[in-house]
Amino acid sequence: MPVLIRLASSFAVLATGLLAGVMLGVAMEQQTAQTLSANCWIVHQNLNDHLFRLVMPIAFVISVAGACSALFLHRGSARVWMVGGVVASLLVVLITIVFEVPLNDMMAQWRPGHLPSDWSLSRDAWLRNHWWRTLFGVFAFLFSTIADRVDIH
Repeated sequence: MPVLIRLASSFAVLATGLLAGVMLGVAMEQQTAQTLSANCWIVHQNLNDHLFRLVMPIAFVISVAGACSALFLHRGSARVWMVGGVVASLLVVLITIVFEVPLNDMMAQWRPGHLPSDWSLSRDAWLRNHWWRTLFGVFAFLFSTIADRVDIH
């Protein structure tokens, strides 16, 4: 395998794997946070949101760019697997923009002691959406890894 393809493929695996790992860690942490009281949960959520608004756009761009670069360099069945990796990476971004960001924006306005009575519905919707994007993130990593391995042989 030429060096450029090897580098792009390895980068795609690394980028999608790191993003999938972060999302899986957040999903498990958020699942555990379901036991927090409303006031504790909103403080927790808004602290997480503040950090991830800074980090996740960069992580998404790196992950999608890595997958796309490998897509254009792979050939044959490796390219087919990389198409899956790119599509799964784009679904992660789509779920984030369409479902997660609007919920984050709404919850950023909430303060302890002043949450809507149905706050837990939004919390649960956020977590459900996050599990979906985590699943697609894991698929992006899996497909990128398969493409990388197929192109070696």
